[in-house]
Amino acid sequence: MPRTPVRMAGAAAVTWLAFAFRFQAPVFHNDHFEHLSMARQVLFGELPGRDFFDPGRPLTVLLSAGGQALFGHSLFGEALLAIGALALGAGIAFWLASGVSRSITAGMLAALLVIVISPRLYSYPKIIVFAVLLLAVWWYAKRPSAHRAALLGAMTVFALLMRHDFGVYAGIVCLAVVGAGFRRTHVQRTAAYLTACAILAAPYLVWMQQNGLLAPGAASGVASLAGAARVTWRPLRLDLSHGLFHLDPVRARVTVRWSAETTADERRALERRYGLVQGQVEGEHTLSYGITDDSRENTRALVADAHAEDTGGIDRGSGTLARPAWKGWASRVGISRLVVGPFFDPEGAESWLYYLFWLIAVAGLGLAVWRIVRIGQSPELITVAAAAGLGVLLNLFLLRGSLDSRLPDVVVPPAVAGAWLLAESVRRLAKAGTLARVAGFTVGAGAAIVLGAALFTYGRDA
Repeated sequence: MPRTPVRMAGAAAVTWLAFAFRFQAPVFHNDHFEHLSMARQVLFGELPGRDFFDPGRPLTVLLSAGGQALFGHSLFGEALLAIGALALGAGIAFWLASGVSRSITAGMLAALLVIVISPRLYSYPKIIVFAVLLLAVWWYAKRPSAHRAALLGAMTVFALLMRHDFGVYAGIVCLAVVGAGFRRTHVQRTAAYLTACAILAAPYLVWMQQNGLLAPGAASGVASLAGAARVTWRPLRLDLSHGLFHLDPVRARVTVRWSAETTADERRALERRYGLVQGQVEGEHTLSYGITDDSRENTRALVADAHAEDTGGIDRGSGTLARPAWKGWASRVGISRLVVGPFFDPEGAESWLYYLFWLIAVAGLGLAVWRIVRIGQSPELITVAAAAGLGVLLNLFLLRGSLDSRLPDVVVPPAVAGAWLLAESVRRLAKAGTLARVAGFTVGAGAAIVLGAALFTYGRDA
């Protein structure tokens, strides 16, 4: 096991780097303003559910309201809350992954996965809730007791208040961890867990009942969960037409609002002139593009063009792309544009990562449970089984429909369980014969290239 001071330093470094990575360019998507608008209503004295519709996220709304109250009516407080929670989730993922795998390297790879896959800011509850939950499981597994079981109950209620279905997933995992076995101690710990859940959730449940929300909310939640579970089958595709390595011609993303008088033919001609590719409709006359010519002459000409009423991603004063200096340097030398094959389109990357998350969840749960049955419980095996089991639940209930924004929501469990599987595989290969080691590391290197390319493509397009 790596020494605790080293892991603490690593977790602190990961948290700070993850925060800095997102805070230098925060992006708020439209869905974020759903609960943020509710938070504004709270500041006017209203309460979720009683005074306005709340889809089961009271604590999420109240946290946003607290950020608004502390930092003024701006997005600064919400950015601190969301990015801070995402960064803390990455730090906890490192702590857990390095602990269960007994490897700092595996822990860093797990944290890198959580950071690079770039969860959207409004998804921060899905990162921090499950990271904190697994941290509580790890703490309980190191020294099981009724008091620590009660802490798991507190984490379950925390999950419930952040979003109602999160409490269901947390409850299933925690009951499996606390009640695994039929000895008297297991019964006592289960009772402590359930008692803590009941006591801590009671005020909220009583309040819901007094406002006529409990029965309708429970019925709606059960119906929603019943129809939510699904497994999506997606084709796996590899595109080797560009070779193993090539430079993506796109230098950055910009948006352009064309004048209403601009015809479709004129717009296509202007796109060719200014190196605008991969156009995506953002509004009636607004499109986002990948720009292949980031020279100052080209961007100035685009800003000055009478057909371009407005632009985004370009500093209109200087006529340069609005991006940090390091991004411009990385684009010019090709570091940020290097695509390591096999090359994926966004949908292909989604498919590979989707199956990877399922593979980790199923393999991690099966192997951890088999080890527990065969050699007995340990903190590492209990935590990995909990992470993998949670991964199965989240894959079933949260990964539905379009995956372009949903995959990062479930990243914490596969990051932790995957680190353990990786470390176990490396240790087994180290004990194998020379031929088996060469074959294993060759296959592993190939898998790392494929999945790394998929992750890079997905993170870039998310």
